Amino acid sequence: MDISQGIFFQYTMKQLKPEYCQAVNVAQNSSVQEEDDYQVKEGEISINNVGSTLSDNAIEEIMKGASKTAPYNPLVELSTTYKSFTPAEISNIKQVIFNLHNKSDDVTPEEPEIPDTPQVSKKSFISEFCDADTLFEYINTVNPEITKETGISKAQLVTFTQADDWEDSHYDFFGSLNRVFSQIDKDNDGKLSYSEINEYIGEELGESFVQYKNKVNSYCDEIQAEYETLTDQKKLEFALEKTEEYLQARNMQPQLDALNRLKGQTDLYNTIKVGQIAIADLNKNNTSDYITLGAYNYWAYTIENYDNGINVGDFEIFSHDRDNNEFGADLGITLDISLLDENWYILVNTLVHELTHATAYRYYSSDEEGGIPKSTVTKLYQLGAIDGDEYNWYLNNWNRIVSPSSESDRAKLLRLDYLAACVWGEYAAYQEDADYNDSIGQDVYQTRWDGSTTAVVGPDEKQTIMNHIEASYNYVDDDGREVKESIPDYKWWSYA
Repeated sequence: MDISQGIFFQYTMKQLKPEYCQAVNVAQNSSVQEEDDYQVKEGEISINNVGSTLSDNAIEEIMKGASKTAPYNPLVELSTTYKSFTPAEISNIKQVIFNLHNKSDDVTPEEPEIPDTPQVSKKSFISEFCDADTLFEYINTVNPEITKETGISKAQLVTFTQADDWEDSHYDFFGSLNRVFSQIDKDNDGKLSYSEINEYIGEELGESFVQYKNKVNSYCDEIQAEYETLTDQKKLEFALEKTEEYLQARNMQPQLDALNRLKGQTDLYNTIKVGQIAIADLNKNNTSDYITLGAYNYWAYTIENYDNGINVGDFEIFSHDRDNNEFGADLGITLDISLLDENWYILVNTLVHELTHATAYRYYSSDEEGGIPKSTVTKLYQLGAIDGDEYNWYLNNWNRIVSPSSESDRAKLLRLDYLAACVWGEYAAYQEDADYNDSIGQDVYQTRWDGSTTAVVGPDEKQTIMNHIEASYNYVDDDGREVKESIPDYKWWSYA
């Protein structure tokens, strides 16, 4: 068996897009370096480590399936896709139809709320506090550092928005507050003071959520009105500022670093752009049931994975994402032009998703050879992808991983590659955009046309993401090959 650049991996990960967003493959003879140029560097896993040291029988025993040589550097696109109607929207439409056919003569039917699934028993947040004073008393019991005198910073407020069960039971009260943070923060000092919150909610919060929701929507409309006066270029810059603000509040340093990295690179193909974050038409000639709101494009080594003759996914090892004129590929993050006519927070949500994909570079070598440095082990541990025992094993046995000579060492190498891909894959990205939706109470405020798949209550996030990836990223290609997104085997979801 002649395996040069790779073999089928036992653990894989593939970033798929709908059929109308086909990846562009570079011809294997198109000005690429010869295989001998990609050698193992000291202390680093290279693409050439994945294959050539075991016998045919040993490899077949490990992989339990066929194998092929990986093509060099195809263009890969990771995209944010949403179906035209979510299950919640369909339920909403059915409810409208029911109301129209069952209304009494003296009652005007109101548009129903998009239901939570399963139904969450809602409590009024008035049961916890009724004005600014009791609000701060409650907050102080959760975080003693926050008082009427200190006010509450955006980072502290965002932390409250991630308490899924409390928020789901109280109409996303803190998400509502954060949704219109900029309008409440009159002095623009990055925190909400007692007086600012008191002015916002008044002496009492009111007797019903509807009254409060109307107030939130009126403030949110002010932000949207400001956004709509901007030029297309300024809309992108506005969204980038809001995205950076959120990432800082959540202390999402990998995504922040990815944002700054892309902003510092040069886009060669678009007119609306900041660095390599650009606006373009991603849905030209799209006839599918899905729309693409954003995409992250990069060059990668692609390896297919078969297990007992069944394709269980494709695996990409990141190479680079810089635009160049050699192949004419528009790399980096591209956001669909339709987002400029939508609510500003949908653009931000899409950016958060794509920036999670764009953290890929931090897990691989900087010389584009597809190597994994030892530092990646620590990063995987910090993200919870490996536990303490596995972390220590990799650190203590790194030389065995760099040059595996046994089946067990090879299995450990394959697992490391799989984990390195999962932490920036679709499951990670969709969970991050679900958390962003939590931060602005989107499961309470979304309309039927927002199309935000992950705007659901906390207990539903995991299954909603799994269902969406199964429906929109797993498919059979034109050659009859089943393509799948591999599911991470660690706790990738954030709901406790």
